[in-house]
Amino acid sequence: MTILSHSTHTGGGAHVGESVTAGGDFIGRDQINITIHQPLPTQPSSELASSDLHLLNFTRPLTAAQRTQIEQTLGYRIGKTINLPIEFDNLRDFGPQCVALVEQVGLSAHDWQTLPILVNPPGFVPGALCLLSELHGRMGHFPAIVRLRPQPQRSPMVYDVAKLINLQALRDAARRRR
Repeated sequence: MTILSHSTHTGGGAHVGESVTAGGDFIGRDQINITIHQPLPTQPSSELASSDLHLLNFTRPLTAAQRTQIEQTLGYRIGKTINLPIEFDNLRDFGPQCVALVEQVGLSAHDWQTLPILVNPPGFVPGALCLLSELHGRMGHFPAIVRLRPQPQRSPMVYDVAKLINLQALRDAARRRR
């Protein structure tokens, strides 16, 4: 997907929609950022450039179609997938469970800070938040994540890749709004 961005300065700020945001800058002027999503012509995954991207999958296995959707969105192939689905034990603290899970990934301290990493988080929100905290501590920043969504009116349930979300970019944008 091609993402085109445009900024326009305005006299007032308002939230206009999902892809349009508004807010004041540091000296009080308002700005609207518009993001337009356009589909890219797809190419077979075998023709995409290889990469050293590590996909950490902490939920059910991804289908071949979902992997292809991710690779098409990225514009290059996934280098390595590490599948570590987790079922959190509600009777134990989530922090130590996340530490043990992340230890199983097998990356060195250097790898955590230098490799491109994409995360498919678990669906259990409290556990996912604890996991993201552990990952941030090791990586020094928030990872990008996969957002899956169900296809409407499908039975059995089929999930598509809705988008890849850069959590660090969201965090950085929030810092500018303080």
